[in-house]
Amino acid sequence: MLLLMVHLNDQKPTEDHYATLGVQPTASEEEIKKAYRKLALKYHPDKNLGNKASEEKFIVISNAHTVLSDPEKKKKYDFSIGVV
Repeated sequence: MLLLMVHLNDQKPTEDHYATLGVQPTASEEEIKKAYRKLALKYHPDKNLGNKASEEKFIVISNAHTVLSDPEKKKKYDFSIGVV
């Protein structure tokens, strides 16, 4: 017997990590890394001292990279948004 458990927190993510990094769901690991580095340099808090919006954008970019650069997290994320 197979028991499936659904968690209330397992809802679709509110942020599109692919859009955040400006890449397609079919992007390679290298394309994801390149997009992240470009955006991280642009929005890094050290380059935008006192700019709260840039700091918040940097956090969103970093979170997107954390998910999309880890194969297991990416697989779960893709499944949650319907990318198979």
